[in-house]
Amino acid sequence: MDIKLDDIDLVKRVQPTAAGPYSEIRSVSTIDVDDRRDVVEIRIPGAEGNALQDMGRRAMKIRVVGEVWGKTARSTLESLKEKSDGGEAISFTSDLLAAAKVSSVVIERLVIDQSAGVPDRYKYTLFLKESTGEAEEEAGEDESEAEEEPPDQTEEAKEEAAKETEVDDISGQVLDAEGNPAPNLAVKIVGPDGERVVMTDEEGKYQVLDAPGGEYTVSVDEEGYEKETKVTVKKGSGGGEGGGEEDSG
Repeated sequence: MDIKLDDIDLVKRVQPTAAGPYSEIRSVSTIDVDDRRDVVEIRIPGAEGNALQDMGRRAMKIRVVGEVWGKTARSTLESLKEKSDGGEAISFTSDLLAAAKVSSVVIERLVIDQSAGVPDRYKYTLFLKESTGEAEEEAGEDESEAEEEPPDQTEEAKEEAAKETEVDDISGQVLDAEGNPAPNLAVKIVGPDGERVVMTDEEGKYQVLDAPGGEYTVSVDEEGYEKETKVTVKKGSGGGEGGGEEDSG
């Protein structure tokens, strides 16, 4: 394993002489990588599903748990602390696949733990964050790739979006005299495209999808339901104005 933070090798055995003892041993027991992307769900009016847009990768976060012991261990930890206190971006290299693409990090936090009764032996945890400059550059590359989409596909997408904004829905709920949902009732809807009848479901709800813009009259075509509701569907709106009816017998 090879992990290096600026000029400090986190995995290393320091031996002053070839035949002499080690003056310091550095090891890493755990390394966690948090790599995420921001994906936004966009609602398309009149469409059954929503569109997903990739907004780019977040700055990667890395947690390193290691141990240093030996006569010079304290000096190594003091160097780590200086880099942590500095708060500046420093170089980072690793042969681990998950973190190999990170070349610059900032030390967000350094936790040092010294075992009681064990001199010159320390455990530490490093909380690293990928330098935002690199993350932003990669996000910019993602946006550039999106802009290189063939023109004909872009125009087609715009035409589809324009069509979606030219239609809307009419929906509502019918209640009985006690305020309970009234299922299996005929709802008559009269508008610019003529007359249509839809049935309420088990929850007393009805719906007409992709209704053209204009004025509509909604009524319950059953005995005891005489109230009419006026509905206006505006092209490009998020929903029909007055599209919900709560009628009681």
